[in-house]
Amino acid sequence: MTKSVATIPERAATAIAALVRNEVFFTRGPVGKEALIDILDNVYLSLIDAVSHRSR
Repeated sequence: MTKSVATIPERAATAIAALVRNEVFFTRGPVGKEALIDILDNVYLSLIDAVSHRSR
């Protein structure tokens, strides 16, 4: 059985940097652990999951 590899668009793959940059801009300070977990779990991983299934 061969595995298919999803193609993740560059914009989706690099979205995490924009999300963290936005957090820094609005909080005017370092991004806390809870904010990083929230961004990663609730936004970024959901985005990557959605685009990886769409690409197949």
